[in-house]
Amino acid sequence: MNEIETLIIKSLKELLSLKCITDENDVACGKLVFPIKRDKTKRISEQEARFLLVKQLEKQEQTKFQYSVESPTTKTYCFTGKGERSGNIDLCIYDKGERCNLIEFKAMNPKQSSYTKDFEKLFCDESNLVNYFIQILENTNNGTIPNIERKYRMAIETVREKQTVFQSSLKIFICDLGEKSIMKYEIDKNGLLSNIEIIYKTDKPKNT
Repeated sequence: MNEIETLIIKSLKELLSLKCITDENDVACGKLVFPIKRDKTKRISEQEARFLLVKQLEKQEQTKFQYSVESPTTKTYCFTGKGERSGNIDLCIYDKGERCNLIEFKAMNPKQSSYTKDFEKLFCDESNLVNYFIQILENTNNGTIPNIERKYRMAIETVREKQTVFQSSLKIFICDLGEKSIMKYEIDKNGLLSNIEIIYKTDKPKNT
């Protein structure tokens, strides 16, 4: 496991412990909290995961990497069928001034086109990088992961039809807030998706 993956896992472990503003807690539980929507339910987004990874990058002992947010892509893409344009990368990691990792964050289980758009940027915008797709799920059931995995495979094939050659490999981290677990996939430059690996799981608190 490389240094960036260590930071990703640390940030996702902290995400698993995050409270909602309506929960009974105090500042000792952490300053970052999930907000609530108009209907008073918890709002889950990719922003909390990105903030927590940036927090790891900003720690005083972390001196190797720099980062930028919403970084313009080096290539142009046609995501809407209305001509090519630059995209943005959620988080770009630099080592000695050079891009070394591109990271996209996704909350919940969006429509197929959303996966395809992110995968195309991560596979094709730079050469010979190991890039990351970090997905946050609030609750899962027996059909959730198989459904998401099908979308991953469809996204891989759709990008392959457009680009034919993948420039970089991709690792996927799924953070399941309901099951308190972190899972991982790997996709090599040939588009081969690995089996899912559970890399962290904590006991859910019991109801009292």
